[in-house]
Amino acid sequence: MTKCFFYILLLFAFYSCSQDANTCLQPIDVSLRIGAYKYADASHKDSLLPNPIVKVIGDSIKTWVQNQKNSSKFALTLNPKADSTKYTFQIDASNVSTDTIIFYYSRSLHFVSVACGYTYYFTINKVAATHHDLDSVAINNVSVNENATIEHVKLFY
Repeated sequence: MTKCFFYILLLFAFYSCSQDANTCLQPIDVSLRIGAYKYADASHKDSLLPNPIVKVIGDSIKTWVQNQKNSSKFALTLNPKADSTKYTFQIDASNVSTDTIIFYYSRSLHFVSVACGYTYYFTINKVAATHHDLDSVAINNVSVNENATIEHVKLFY
């Protein structure tokens, strides 16, 4: 009886040490990357914003870029259940004016792996914005996927 108990205990010990083969080690969230630029004559200069605030409007996604002082690059999420996502953008928290930016896109389901499942990739079709502080908005790259080095949209103010 003790031998049987010992073998069962040994079996449980080996089982608990085994690794789960279905662990997802790949990033599956994709982000829309934005850069802020200031017009300087005919050239564009990457410009640090003193205290920017970015908020999503009317969506279940909670994205806030706040207290990120002296930054010019932002990563935002797009809603996989809709064809557009709307954000408000303030170049400085002390500034009263706020611009609204709407990203229009198409979605495509992308298989990552058996362990990770699926994620959405997006193709930016259009960007609309108000122009209180923003001068213009330019799409730099339409494909929003797992590549974290690409800047998709440029905001000029």
